[in-house]
Amino acid sequence: MKLHCVWLFRLGTFVCAGLCSGCFIEVGNPGEPSKVSARFQIDYGSGTLAKQSAVGALGAMGVTGSTDASSASGTAYVTSLPVGFLEMEYLTPDGSEHRLWGTETSPAIPLDFGEISGPDSLPTVSISNQSFTQAVMELTTPAPSTPSSLHTGSLSGYWKTADSVPFTFPIPAFTQFNLLYGSTTISAWQHGDAYALEILFSVPRWLDSVDLSQAEATLDTSGRPILLLDSLHNLSIYLKLKNNFLKAFISDSTYVGGD
Repeated sequence: MKLHCVWLFRLGTFVCAGLCSGCFIEVGNPGEPSKVSARFQIDYGSGTLAKQSAVGALGAMGVTGSTDASSASGTAYVTSLPVGFLEMEYLTPDGSEHRLWGTETSPAIPLDFGEISGPDSLPTVSISNQSFTQAVMELTTPAPSTPSSLHTGSLSGYWKTADSVPFTFPIPAFTQFNLLYGSTTISAWQHGDAYALEILFSVPRWLDSVDLSQAEATLDTSGRPILLLDSLHNLSIYLKLKNNFLKAFISDSTYVGGD
């Protein structure tokens, strides 16, 4: 096992990970272009994606969830997690570096891991390179504002016990954070002549050592309870969630850096 280093265009620095430098994934037929897609989703545990299901009042809203994200006191469902996508950089076995879905100067693309209508995705593209050994997904927060961004800058959802109580959490600001994936993960993304990238945010990781049943609710303008998980409300819970935020992205390595 050798230490493999990746030169990142946008960062202008080397990033190293304990990945097998001799490993690469061969996709498709030599000389044939390969299709690459990327989907951004919430993961509710057990290493599998939660499927949409009718869960009480949440089901009518199309919220995805599973009991894998539950505890004895309730279950958390994420309805919105907005981020900005910058670009993906990947390394091929010959050591060359390439970009997908962005450039060094292109504006961030707004995406949402927890859209009620279903996971966001990037358009499928073709690459002439038949394999890649490492990939770095570059993201930013808060997400760029768009007319449809109802929860820009906040992770929103519901804490379901006997009733469903909405919660909001202000997403920490990062000019750029990076998700690094190695050959094992890339192999799992391979499907015949294509790569289907699954970029996941883990609710159990985010809620590690956190009990939302201990959060104090605030009444909104209509008199309904809401859990405000910020520096002015439920401070101890907020600090734990803030510390867990980057850890909740499922990747081989997650780190902060950029312009």
